[in-house]
Amino acid sequence: MAGETAFRKRVAELQRLGFSDYEARTYVCLLHGHPLTAYEISKDADIPRANVYRALEGLERKKAVQPVSKDPSKYVPVNPKEVLGRIARETVEQCRFLTEDLRDLGPYETRDYVWMLEGQKAIQLKIDEMIDSAKQHVWIKAHTHTISQHIGSLRRAAQRGVRILIILIGTPGDAKLFRFGRFAKVYLHEGSGRSGIGSGVETITVTKDFAEALTVDPSDSEHAAHTASGPVVNLANTMIRHELYVAEILIRYWKEIEKAFGPALINIRKDYLPKEQLAALQEHLKKFGPPSLPVGRRSRKREKRLTVHETFP
Repeated sequence: MAGETAFRKRVAELQRLGFSDYEARTYVCLLHGHPLTAYEISKDADIPRANVYRALEGLERKKAVQPVSKDPSKYVPVNPKEVLGRIARETVEQCRFLTEDLRDLGPYETRDYVWMLEGQKAIQLKIDEMIDSAKQHVWIKAHTHTISQHIGSLRRAAQRGVRILIILIGTPGDAKLFRFGRFAKVYLHEGSGRSGIGSGVETITVTKDFAEALTVDPSDSEHAAHTASGPVVNLANTMIRHELYVAEILIRYWKEIEKAFGPALINIRKDYLPKEQLAALQEHLKKFGPPSLPVGRRSRKREKRLTVHETFP
């Protein structure tokens, strides 16, 4: 069963690159064992024999298989690295041509739209695309589990001078994962890194260059929204900025604030949170207790160094 599942997955991925179902089945079958005749491929890949010949002809045009004998004809697969490398180069070239060719066909301004993304893979690809295309900054609020999947893109961005700001739901130790140099700054969420209302570990909000924003539905991590709409992007940027302000203030004055407003600001939140989120917060505090801030009773000088300069040299 596991082998059949892997076979189907590989066939599906090849279909996404332009292979027909029978071409993909034939190519994967040959990769499992070769050389093979059309009859053997038909039996092993569960393809009608007449369709095997058409699949082999298509694969020869794609330069993905080649015959090695006659009477009977047997086939071997071309190395996947060579086949997929050629497809990648041809696809990039075709996209470059079409970009130029279609540029002046008409208006295509879409900044006022909100685009829905479905599935973890689509969401992760879009986040990496935003980070890779950033020119000025990338601001993120996320759980360690979610944002750690984009460490490579974030590191490359910081290396080219893009300023990275992360509001991290995680531990002080997690923050060490994001040591990208002087252009990276990390703040623990609300000064402690704990999630106040137990939001899911897939939660993430990303903004780029004051021009784009993406946020994942906290109740369903398979759905996200991406937009270049100015008012919505400004809203996301404002939210992250205020998260930063709260983290700074809580770290410096957490004793006074907790005395006035209760642990995790519950005395304020109880008037504004939906009932189910308030219940989740109360349960969270019962289970884990009030958040403890990483700076504890250290000196004001030490607090300032940890918060204002949460940059990793």
